[in-house]
Amino acid sequence: MKFVCGACLLGFSWLFFATRAQANGAFPEVSQLVADPHDRSHLILRSNFGVLTTNDNGQDWDLICEGGIGYQNIEPPVALLDDGTTIAALATGIAQGDSRSCNFTLASGANAYIADVSRIPGSSGHAVAVSSDLTAFVSQVWQSNDSGATWTTLGTPLTKLNAATLDVAADDANVVYVSGSTQDDAPNGVLSRSEDGGQTWTNYVVPGTNKVSAPYIAAVSASDHQTVYVRLSGTPGQLYVTHDGGAHFALVLSFNGPFDGFALSPDERFALASGRIDGVWRADTSSLTFEHLSCAKIRCLSWSASGLFACADEFEAGFL
Repeated sequence: MKFVCGACLLGFSWLFFATRAQANGAFPEVSQLVADPHDRSHLILRSNFGVLTTNDNGQDWDLICEGGIGYQNIEPPVALLDDGTTIAALATGIAQGDSRSCNFTLASGANAYIADVSRIPGSSGHAVAVSSDLTAFVSQVWQSNDSGATWTTLGTPLTKLNAATLDVAADDANVVYVSGSTQDDAPNGVLSRSEDGGQTWTNYVVPGTNKVSAPYIAAVSASDHQTVYVRLSGTPGQLYVTHDGGAHFALVLSFNGPFDGFALSPDERFALASGRIDGVWRADTSSLTFEHLSCAKIRCLSWSASGLFACADEFEAGFL
């Protein structure tokens, strides 16, 4: 296995990696897997010791260390844009670069705590991000049209909201969803929807949310932006779906342990869900009746035209 850190390329054995590469002392973990939308050989995998990347369908992996991207002791949300650019959400802005060469810089414009980043489907080099001012309880969506190099605000701020995730609809780029925790009279987890590019927002309370169970956008249907899957953090993990943009939610799956991974098949016929305690579950999206497939302790899922990929922790599943 090769390790890339800044301009350095180091060769290590897997035994050394498994016993010594433990980041801040925690056992090595992985938590997000992203497939390149146009290069089936290119994958990136977020861990608690950096970002792993492959350009040959996983035969060989490189490690971009935390310092090579510009962060330390966090697990930043990452996204692969349609042109292959990698972006990462940092506490001080957005890192942008090419994971194939480990050439990352801090983008200009969005100098804030960034909660999440996401590609705009079908638009080469276009991306969105959401920042959160945890003191003022104000969140702001940002956009980039130059592969994440520069960012400008998109629409109006979301007041009394600490954002956690965002996504843009594949069938209408003006439809933007943001999930987070509101700071109204009673704190609730909400899904915020804009249909005019962030100019106006409507908040919908997500059932089952509280201080220790926050909503995260699991997926937005590519063919119907009114259908959104939302998973809840904490234990027990739960999966909700709305078919009317957030006005109504239905609970479709409840785990005993945390809800870790979710993916829709490219044709959106099937939904997969996984957890480190509950294993892997599958449902036909027409009914969303889930069946238990496997006891594998899968932490993250990615399903695209490139294939179905999963990741797990070595301590729990025997492999990274």
